[in-house]
Amino acid sequence: MSTVAKANLHWSPSRQRYMKCVAQVQCPYGGAHTSIVGIAEAGGGELSDHGHSSVKIVSPVVDGVFSVGTEHRRQTWKRKGDELIKLTPYEAERWRASLSKRPEEAAIETRIEPMLLPALGWGSAPVRAKPAPRQTNPKDLFLAESTDDAGILAQLAHSPDWNVRLLVARNPATATDTLEHLALATDKHAHLYRSAVRAELGHRYQDERDAEELAAHERMAKDPKRRKWLEDKPNSWILSEIPNARWQRKPAEARRSIVRAALEETAKALRVGLKLAGWTGNKLVKHLTGKDGAQLVRLPHRLVQKSAREVLGFLFALFAASAGDAKAQKRVARTLGFGW
Repeated sequence: MSTVAKANLHWSPSRQRYMKCVAQVQCPYGGAHTSIVGIAEAGGGELSDHGHSSVKIVSPVVDGVFSVGTEHRRQTWKRKGDELIKLTPYEAERWRASLSKRPEEAAIETRIEPMLLPALGWGSAPVRAKPAPRQTNPKDLFLAESTDDAGILAQLAHSPDWNVRLLVARNPATATDTLEHLALATDKHAHLYRSAVRAELGHRYQDERDAEELAAHERMAKDPKRRKWLEDKPNSWILSEIPNARWQRKPAEARRSIVRAALEETAKALRVGLKLAGWTGNKLVKHLTGKDGAQLVRLPHRLVQKSAREVLGFLFALFAASAGDAKAQKRVARTLGFGW
């Protein structure tokens, strides 16, 4: 196990075990990292060295030897000075056999956790209690409110706790890209922090709009029906609000993803069976029928090169055209450059 001496692990209070650090900028848990050897020397513990639900047990160091693994498969290592030597299965079994002959009181004397006893050959593991609901680390709340590190805030924007995401939205150091990620969220708690995200984005977008965009936005902002329509449609809201210069800076794949999601949420709101079948370099294909009877359309790649507001207007025209509106059909044809 090449990672035994080099693993970069931190203690996760929320999961109550050691986790592989995946921070790209600065770890929110600080610099208190350790290795698997360090865990063994500190008395053993549980770890997820790949960041997923698979849990390994690290035994304490006993007679210079410790093991790493699960109940069914583990590797055993021996310290020899600064060097780690991997024991053969036969040598590992002899080590466990020698430990099993010791009285279980020895486990208490060395303060070994009961869950680690099977790794040492003593008895069987106790029944695991049902884990308590995950609680937010208070440090996450503190960082979300006070840090000026945009990298940390970008990580905290993925927190399962909406309170953390709300603080991230209110933090002036949060990057605009991170705010847009929160603005596009559709989880069950999104409505609790959506207004804060949109308010901050609104201020930032205001500075990036040119004179024509400012005038158009002021006209649209006075329309109460429009505000009501966009209230629970995050992707359509982004298309309506984002300045064209920022929209064009986004990667084409990100723009296509937003357009797809906006089309789907609009179709759901209108209860129309219209779905995006994909993208094409040629033209719109409007008369495809899916297995569920939905009408499938293909949109040209060049559509996302237009401004976000033009794209949103086109989507509304597309739904009207699919319902037989002649004016909308002409608008779609004019936008795409070919007949309906």
